[in-house]
Amino acid sequence: MKTLIVSTIIIIFLSASTTAQNNFIWSFEIEQNDTTILPQNNTYTLKKYPFILRFILPKNYPVMINLSSKQDNFKNIKAGLKFDSNEFHCFSFGTGMAEYPKNRTEKMYINDSGHHFIYFTNVYNHRWSSFQITNDKAIFERKVSYLMETDGKEKSIPIKDIHFKQLYIIMIIEINQKYIHKNAIKKIILKYNKN
Repeated sequence: MKTLIVSTIIIIFLSASTTAQNNFIWSFEIEQNDTTILPQNNTYTLKKYPFILRFILPKNYPVMINLSSKQDNFKNIKAGLKFDSNEFHCFSFGTGMAEYPKNRTEKMYINDSGHHFIYFTNVYNHRWSSFQITNDKAIFERKVSYLMETDGKEKSIPIKDIHFKQLYIIMIIEINQKYIHKNAIKKIILKYNKN
């Protein structure tokens, strides 16, 4: 009898977890010069000024971001891919990049083989520029003022001096630690115009 009760509880728990992931909804915005930039076909056209990445989540989840100047990851990273896959990719376990807390450098790395792992543990331990957390929503912001090139020698480039015409961003919300859920991934392109 006890075994039957425990088994039932486990089944209900797994079912509720799966349902929550299948119903997972989140949104994303880019702000520049106090203006929310509207995308066209998932492409955001920006000026060469600092910008803010804003995530609106149903609750506090870690966010993983890969920023690349090439299309390879953009094409190959898809829902269903496992984080512990034998096929190495930029979101594999161990590819998260170390960085200062509270985003105090305002940098993002252009990197084909790694990702930013951005989390909020408490007000003293997080990697966001700002945050608002309530019972039913978590809004996180990440200001980007510099890009760090990692091919060859590392160098920090102010946004105004970047030479890229466009950059590719993949964003994954870590709603589970096994694989990329179909509702937890977004891909966007940053397109830069001359100021």
